[in-house]
Amino acid sequence: MFTIDLNNPDEFTFENVRKFIASGDNSRESQLKITENGILSIVYGNEIRVTRKNLFTSIIFLKWNNCIGTEAAENIKGLERTYSELQKIRDGREY
Repeated sequence: MFTIDLNNPDEFTFENVRKFIASGDNSRESQLKITENGILSIVYGNEIRVTRKNLFTSIIFLKWNNCIGTEAAENIKGLERTYSELQKIRDGREY
C-alpha cells in the first residue's frame, strides 16, 4: 500500500501526491484517510470507516468516478486542489 507521511517534506511533494493518486484503484469504492500521525493512505471497500484515530477521512469515491487512478493523476487542476487541501490539513488550517 502506497502511503505518504505528510510531516516528512521529502515524502510530501506534489509529485508523490500525483503518484499516490495514480496508485489508486478506480474500479473500487475508495477513501483517502490521514491518521493522527499524519500518514495519508487510500482505503477500499470493507476498510472504509471512520475511527477516532483518523485525523481526516475524505468523502467516499464511488468506483469508476476517476477521483483516483491514472486518469485522476493526469488532472493537474484536481491534483493541485488535492495537494493544497492536504497542506491545509497538515498545517491544521480549516479545509
